[in-house]
Amino acid sequence: LANKMLQNEQVLQNWIKNNPTAKTKKRTIITIPVVVHVVYANATENISTAQILSAIANLNKDYRRLNVDAAATPAVFAAVAADCEIEFCLASLDSNGNATTGITRTPTTTESFDPGTSNGSYFSTDYIKYTSYGGKNGWNSANYLNIWICDLAETLNGYSTFPGAPANLDGVVV
Repeated sequence: LANKMLQNEQVLQNWIKNNPTAKTKKRTIITIPVVVHVVYANATENISTAQILSAIANLNKDYRRLNVDAAATPAVFAAVAADCEIEFCLASLDSNGNATTGITRTPTTTESFDPGTSNGSYFSTDYIKYTSYGGKNGWNSANYLNIWICDLAETLNGYSTFPGAPANLDGVVV
Protein backbone atom coordinates (compact mmCIF):
# COMPACT_ATOMS: atom_id res chain seq x y z
CA LEU A 1 0.00 0.00 0.00
CA ALA A 2 2.81 2.40 0.89
CA ASN A 3 4.47 1.74 -2.48
CA LYS A 4 1.19 2.28 -4.35
CA MET A 5 0.58 5.56 -2.52
CA LEU A 6 4.15 6.69 -3.27
CA GLN A 7 3.71 5.86 -6.96
CA ASN A 8 0.44 7.84 -7.06
CA GLU A 9 2.17 10.80 -5.40
CA GLN A 10 5.05 10.65 -7.89
CA VAL A 11 2.63 10.68 -10.83
CA LEU A 12 0.86 13.71 -9.34
CA GLN A 13 4.11 15.59 -8.66
CA ASN A 14 5.33 14.89 -12.22
CA TRP A 15 2.07 16.26 -13.62
CA ILE A 16 2.40 19.42 -11.51
CA LYS A 17 6.01 19.87 -12.64
CA ASN A 18 5.09 19.40 -16.32
CA ASN A 19 2.03 21.68 -16.19
CA PRO A 20 3.27 24.87 -14.52
CA THR A 21 0.59 27.11 -16.03
CA ALA A 22 -2.30 24.91 -14.88
CA LYS A 23 -2.86 27.18 -11.85
CA THR A 24 -3.47 30.26 -13.98
CA LYS A 25 -5.74 28.67 -16.59
CA LYS A 26 -9.48 29.12 -16.31
CA ARG A 27 -10.90 25.80 -15.19
CA THR A 28 -14.26 24.13 -15.39
CA ILE A 29 -15.94 22.93 -12.23
CA ILE A 30 -16.16 19.16 -12.24
CA THR A 31 -19.50 17.77 -11.09
CA ILE A 32 -19.53 14.22 -9.78
CA PRO A 33 -22.85 12.35 -9.79
CA VAL A 34 -23.42 10.53 -6.51
CA VAL A 35 -25.62 7.59 -5.67
CA VAL A 36 -26.35 7.18 -1.97
CA HIS A 37 -27.18 3.62 -0.91
CA VAL A 38 -29.09 3.70 2.39
CA VAL A 39 -28.98 0.20 3.88
CA TYR A 40 -31.10 0.01 7.02
CA ALA A 41 -32.26 -2.52 9.60
CA ASN A 42 -34.72 -0.15 11.31
CA ALA A 43 -36.57 3.11 10.68
CA THR A 44 -33.94 5.24 12.47
CA GLU A 45 -31.24 4.05 10.09
CA ASN A 46 -33.39 4.89 7.05
CA ILE A 47 -32.25 8.50 7.03
CA SER A 48 -34.30 11.18 5.30
CA THR A 49 -33.70 12.64 1.88
CA ALA A 50 -33.31 16.02 3.62
CA GLN A 51 -30.37 14.64 5.65
CA ILE A 52 -28.72 13.37 2.48
CA LEU A 53 -29.22 16.68 0.66
CA SER A 54 -27.81 18.58 3.64
CA ALA A 55 -24.71 16.35 3.70
CA ILE A 56 -24.14 16.87 -0.05
CA ALA A 57 -24.52 20.65 0.40
CA ASN A 58 -21.93 20.60 3.19
CA LEU A 59 -19.60 18.46 1.10
CA ASN A 60 -19.85 20.99 -1.73
CA LYS A 61 -19.10 23.88 0.63
CA ASP A 62 -16.00 22.07 1.88
CA TYR A 63 -14.69 21.11 -1.56
CA ARG A 64 -15.35 24.59 -2.96
CA ARG A 65 -13.90 26.21 0.18
CA LEU A 66 -17.14 28.08 0.77
CA ASN A 67 -17.69 26.76 4.28
CA VAL A 68 -18.26 29.42 6.94
CA ASP A 69 -15.04 28.61 8.79
CA ALA A 70 -12.75 28.78 5.73
CA ALA A 71 -11.15 31.95 7.12
CA ALA A 72 -10.13 29.99 10.23
CA THR A 73 -7.88 27.63 8.28
CA PRO A 74 -4.80 26.91 10.43
CA ALA A 75 -1.74 28.83 9.24
CA VAL A 76 0.15 25.63 8.42
CA PHE A 77 -2.50 24.82 5.76
CA ALA A 78 -3.40 28.34 4.59
CA ALA A 79 -0.93 28.37 1.70
CA VAL A 80 -2.41 25.21 0.18
CA ALA A 81 -6.09 25.65 1.06
CA ALA A 82 -8.04 26.06 -2.17
CA ASP A 83 -11.29 25.71 -4.00
CA CYS A 84 -10.96 22.21 -5.48
CA GLU A 85 -13.46 23.12 -8.20
CA ILE A 86 -15.30 19.87 -7.58
CA GLU A 87 -19.00 19.61 -6.81
CA PHE A 88 -21.22 16.67 -6.01
CA CYS A 89 -24.85 16.14 -7.00
CA LEU A 90 -27.27 13.27 -6.65
CA ALA A 91 -27.41 11.28 -9.86
CA SER A 92 -30.43 12.13 -11.99
CA LEU A 93 -30.06 9.19 -14.39
CA ASP A 94 -29.22 5.59 -13.55
CA SER A 95 -26.85 3.48 -15.63
CA ASN A 96 -29.72 2.52 -17.96
CA GLY A 97 -30.63 6.16 -18.63
CA ASN A 98 -33.75 6.06 -16.42
CA ALA A 99 -34.65 8.96 -14.13
CA THR A 100 -33.54 8.46 -10.52
CA THR A 101 -33.39 10.36 -7.26
CA GLY A 102 -29.81 9.18 -6.80
CA ILE A 103 -30.83 7.41 -3.58
CA THR A 104 -31.40 3.70 -3.13
CA ARG A 105 -33.05 2.33 0.01
CA THR A 106 -32.42 -1.27 0.98
CA PRO A 107 -33.92 -2.94 4.05
CA THR A 108 -31.62 -5.56 5.59
CA THR A 109 -31.61 -8.09 8.38
CA THR A 110 -27.91 -7.40 8.98
CA GLU A 111 -27.64 -5.37 12.19
CA SER A 112 -24.26 -3.79 11.39
CA PHE A 113 -21.50 -3.99 8.81
CA ASP A 114 -17.73 -3.93 9.09
CA PRO A 115 -15.20 -3.63 6.29
CA GLY A 116 -13.61 -7.00 6.96
CA THR A 117 -9.92 -7.66 6.59
CA SER A 118 -7.72 -5.36 4.51
CA ASN A 119 -5.46 -6.96 1.94
CA GLY A 120 -3.55 -3.71 1.46
CA SER A 121 -5.76 -2.04 -1.13
CA TYR A 122 -9.32 -3.06 -0.26
CA PHE A 123 -11.36 -4.88 2.34
CA SER A 124 -11.98 -8.51 1.45
CA THR A 125 -15.37 -8.94 3.13
CA ASP A 126 -16.93 -5.53 2.57
CA TYR A 127 -20.47 -6.96 2.72
CA ILE A 128 -22.26 -3.60 2.66
CA LYS A 129 -21.31 -3.50 -1.04
CA TYR A 130 -22.99 -6.81 -1.91
CA THR A 131 -26.74 -7.30 -2.26
CA SER A 132 -26.20 -11.03 -1.68
CA TYR A 133 -24.85 -10.29 1.84
CA GLY A 134 -27.59 -7.90 2.92
CA GLY A 135 -25.99 -4.76 1.48
CA LYS A 136 -26.41 -3.09 -1.91
CA ASN A 137 -24.35 -3.50 -5.06
CA GLY A 138 -22.72 -0.27 -6.18
CA TRP A 139 -23.36 1.43 -9.47
CA ASN A 140 -20.65 1.69 -12.12
CA SER A 141 -17.85 3.58 -10.36
CA ALA A 142 -16.62 4.97 -13.67
CA ASN A 143 -19.81 7.06 -13.81
CA TYR A 144 -20.87 7.53 -10.17
CA LEU A 145 -19.48 8.03 -6.71
CA ASN A 146 -21.09 5.34 -4.55
CA ILE A 147 -21.77 6.28 -0.95
CA TRP A 148 -23.15 3.60 1.35
CA ILE A 149 -24.89 4.62 4.58
CA CYS A 150 -25.36 1.92 7.19
CA ASP A 151 -24.85 0.97 10.81
CA LEU A 152 -21.13 0.36 11.08
CA ALA A 153 -19.71 -2.18 13.50
CA GLU A 154 -17.32 -1.33 16.29
CA THR A 155 -16.35 2.34 16.52
CA LEU A 156 -15.99 3.07 12.82
CA ASN A 157 -17.36 6.35 11.49
CA GLY A 158 -16.57 5.58 7.87
CA TYR A 159 -13.98 4.44 5.35
CA SER A 160 -13.29 4.47 1.63
CA THR A 161 -11.43 2.38 -0.89
CA PHE A 162 -7.86 3.08 -1.94
CA PRO A 163 -6.83 3.52 -5.58
CA GLY A 164 -6.41 0.14 -7.22
CA ALA A 165 -9.30 -1.59 -5.47
CA PRO A 166 -11.77 -3.53 -7.62
CA ALA A 167 -14.21 -1.15 -9.33
CA ASN A 168 -17.27 -2.84 -7.80
CA LEU A 169 -15.98 -1.92 -4.30
CA ASP A 170 -15.05 1.68 -5.11
CA GLY A 171 -16.74 4.26 -2.92
CA VAL A 172 -17.28 5.57 0.58
CA VAL A 173 -19.04 3.94 3.53
CA VAL A 174 -20.41 6.02 6.41
